[in-house]
Amino acid sequence: MKAIALRRHLAQPVVIPPAVDVIVDSAIVLPGRPLFLPDCAPGWTVRLYVAVRVSRLGKGVSAKFAPRYYDSLTLALRLMPQGWPETGGLDGLFDNALALGQWLPATEDPITIAYGNTSLTITPAELLTDEAVATVSTYATIKQGDVIMPCSLPVQLSVALGDTVACTLNGSPCLTVRIR
Repeated sequence: MKAIALRRHLAQPVVIPPAVDVIVDSAIVLPGRPLFLPDCAPGWTVRLYVAVRVSRLGKGVSAKFAPRYYDSLTLALRLMPQGWPETGGLDGLFDNALALGQWLPATEDPITIAYGNTSLTITPAELLTDEAVATVSTYATIKQGDVIMPCSLPVQLSVALGDTVACTLNGSPCLTVRIR
């Protein structure tokens, strides 16, 4: 299993070749477990992503057929070190780099994400999930269980020891992460 985060923001086009970060499976926090802050940076922020789970093997998938290759979505919380360059190269290698929420069935309808007192409604046209899946499959075989994060959301929070980050997806609790 691999997790691939495209380096693009909401509503930006998917470029070719894509700028991506590959996050190793050993860096993914297991559900219900706390996220431990590594000692390798002076401070930490978290970025929020919508993530899709690949449901079948594919290579060179067309955007037209991409919805057949993922079956569920969730919210993902990506831990980012403060003071490191954007393309530091180690962003997806350290432990606890990514926390995934509860998987929900994929939908073509707009999704509403709530965190704290803030709410955000996103349409599939802004996420460009189909284009992201197609682009990733052009360069790498996608396999069942892979996670693709088509874009980062306009949410970046500073976190410290003892914090809890809680998010809902379409009104359902989806992601709760304790920071230790």
